[in-house]
Amino acid sequence: GAGITWDSVGADEYQECLNKAAVLTNRNKGFALIETLRWTPGKGYFVLREHLARLQASAEYFDFHYAEVATRSYLDDFAAGLPALPQRVRLLLHRDGRLEGSAQPLAACNKGLARIALAAEPVDAQDVLLFHKTTQRQRYERALATAPDMDEVVLWNERGEVTECCTANLVVDRDGELVTPPVSSGLLPGTYRDYLLGKGVIREQVIHKEDLLTARRIYLVNAVRKWRIACLVERSER
Repeated sequence: GAGITWDSVGADEYQECLNKAAVLTNRNKGFALIETLRWTPGKGYFVLREHLARLQASAEYFDFHYAEVATRSYLDDFAAGLPALPQRVRLLLHRDGRLEGSAQPLAACNKGLARIALAAEPVDAQDVLLFHKTTQRQRYERALATAPDMDEVVLWNERGEVTECCTANLVVDRDGELVTPPVSSGLLPGTYRDYLLGKGVIREQVIHKEDLLTARRIYLVNAVRKWRIACLVERSER
């Protein structure tokens, strides 16, 4: 749904229509949905409920075949074959409902201080694929490629609002309060982010690029690494 008001700009309204209709063509492109989970011996999958809820929502949106019981069973069987070490599990859901899993030791994921920098160009807050985790990750790969000396790149939209990083959500300590950008800024609703919101640990608030310079602390959060402290590196224009 949308509305045209007295101050609407024709070109902007037309572009918004194109952006919202993009799902009609994206449905026909070959891609899979992704969930990346943390698995620990004796504890199982971390925030599994949130992972399955997001997977179901994306499957319904893109008209993928999804069955929760079958997915839980697949993950249980997959975990039974894992070594007794924490793992980063990558689950793919294909359009026909086929599931595909892979894993790597969690120790391979660096937990140190993350050096981050702002992306060179904004993302479109109306881009449908920003809100779903899929194998179409070219936009993130391009952003990371512009900062090979950084651990992560901070994405931002056409309004100058910070959205997320390429593999994690952002949390900012603003005057002692932990805030994260709202989904409306154009970002993937991370499963650990949803968990923290549900627990009242963080809350949503629009964050602008300049706010990162005055934040007490910046964190990257996702379901695999959980919390990671980040350091914003200001780069000169090239």
